[in-house]
Amino acid sequence: MVWQRLGRGPKNTNVYMLQDKNVILARMIMGEATEQECQYLKENCSQEELAEILNANDLAERYRIYASIDEKEAYEKASVVLLKGSRARFRFLHRQTLWRVAAVVLLLIVGGAWWWYRDYTKVTPPEISQDVLAAIQTSKERGKSEARIETLSANSPAVIDNDGGFTEEMIQQLLEKVSSSESTAPVEGAGGVQPTGKESLELISTLHDKEFWLTLDDGTLVHMNSSSRIIYPEKFSRDRRDVILTGEAYFMVAKDKSRPFMVHTPQGDVKVYGTEFHVNTRSRSENGQRNATSVVLVEGSVGVTPTGGTEYMLTPGQQFSILDGQCLIQEADLRPYIAWNTRKFDFDDYPLQDLMEIIYRWYNIDYVIADPAVNSTLVSGSISRYDTIEPLLHAISKITGHPITIKNNTIYINK
Repeated sequence: MVWQRLGRGPKNTNVYMLQDKNVILARMIMGEATEQECQYLKENCSQEELAEILNANDLAERYRIYASIDEKEAYEKASVVLLKGSRARFRFLHRQTLWRVAAVVLLLIVGGAWWWYRDYTKVTPPEISQDVLAAIQTSKERGKSEARIETLSANSPAVIDNDGGFTEEMIQQLLEKVSSSESTAPVEGAGGVQPTGKESLELISTLHDKEFWLTLDDGTLVHMNSSSRIIYPEKFSRDRRDVILTGEAYFMVAKDKSRPFMVHTPQGDVKVYGTEFHVNTRSRSENGQRNATSVVLVEGSVGVTPTGGTEYMLTPGQQFSILDGQCLIQEADLRPYIAWNTRKFDFDDYPLQDLMEIIYRWYNIDYVIADPAVNSTLVSGSISRYDTIEPLLHAISKITGHPITIKNNTIYINK
């Protein structure tokens, strides 16, 4: 804009007429525009027109018109002004970008933490195969699935059979672990130790000729064999899952990274890192004793810690045995353990000694082989856990050529 002085009057009276907005814009850049010029621009120029000042070509042209300088010098002056504006804009945009990046990073951190926590605390029940479901159904139909269930209270002490190897002090310590973390500690009472916490404990016992399928609070499935006992909380605490076992059971544990699953036995503890394993606190040791504790890992990972000892890690297919503080790790044939959980065992060229061990565990009946030479005899066939034992023993007698009798719950393979 060019404002020209018109007419006559006092020298301090300025009357202007508008000729070119670009000149006033250039004067504003140089800091020489009057209040009257600035006010005029505010009233008569749109935001788009004012924004054009950021255009280098227009700015240089304004310089040239206002200062009557050549084009090259005008561009140099315009570049200086634009550079200052660009730096300010860069700092502003840089701060904006940093805030946006920080917000995105924070969102990723929060989202990642939430996702990790969700996965860490997620409880995934075990996948139950059709064979296992069929075994459960068959067991119920044959009348084999039965147990005595007792809620432990001040009037029902936590008693575990004496031959299981637990002392009263051990039971009290274990009940403190098994009880919910929100519960109070167990107390001494007439006849034993009782839990007095908010969460009740359950004691399940099976008879000598029965079994039982138990589903725990987290979805863990426990297949209990005959003459077995398990103590567990009605509801697991928020930071751990503990049970106490004497006897024999097959565990299919629900996955929960935030809460370890522990099986406490008279001779040590089993910490679960995987899913499926078998525990027997009355297993046969190398010298024939039946009070050894055996842990067989079928799938996943477990750690076994003998009482007062260090933890041993197992891989699938390994058996860990504990007897009087002595430990042994060896390879195990998983077929009988899996078959025990799924009704039927098919075997081909199987040593008679090993087959009699399976019969001992499945039918809870002891055996004596009069002729040791028969132990290595190889037999083939199929066993269903819910068939009677007599046809099986008759078939073994025909294969070995030795008569078999049963007396006082013991099988005798005679010469």
